[in-house]
Amino acid sequence: MSRPVKNLNTSRVSREQETRSSAPLHENYDVSLDDDYEDDGLLSTRRIPAREGYHQRWVRTTIHGVEDSSNVQRMYNNGYRPRLMSTVPQGEYVMHLSFNGDEVIGIMGSVLFEIPLKLKERLSRRVERDTHLLMASVNETLDQVYEPKVRGFERPKFTEHTSEFEYGKSALIDN
Repeated sequence: MSRPVKNLNTSRVSREQETRSSAPLHENYDVSLDDDYEDDGLLSTRRIPAREGYHQRWVRTTIHGVEDSSNVQRMYNNGYRPRLMSTVPQGEYVMHLSFNGDEVIGIMGSVLFEIPLKLKERLSRRVERDTHLLMASVNETLDQVYEPKVRGFERPKFTEHTSEFEYGKSALIDN
């Protein structure tokens, strides 16, 4: 007994195409809107501009529900302090929470910290100096490891070292 042969020329829609997941989510979707879309996110400071003479940034205070006291202490040591709710103009609604007994601007394990611009400039110069010293240390270590006398190793050729950093931006992660 032979099986019936399927007719491949039929215009029947496959089961995959019939499923709900294959249907477009929004029939009237305008792709041109993608370029104009801006996601401010929950940590936007659009309504909370930095005070005159201050720089501000979000600081993580908890990670996975556990207090991150070392990160907060590092920021305190660098001169940052939490921005108090009393510094926000009256009538402006911003997310706030209680932090170390003060009402501060914050949300979801992050608190808005601020630092006077003069301290920020000194901190930036110190970070730049430390980065330069670390690069010099790396070069010195490479000089010790890649001696021309050692067989099988060649000293990498470096012409110039540059380093750039910005505060308040996340590092890019390659997948």
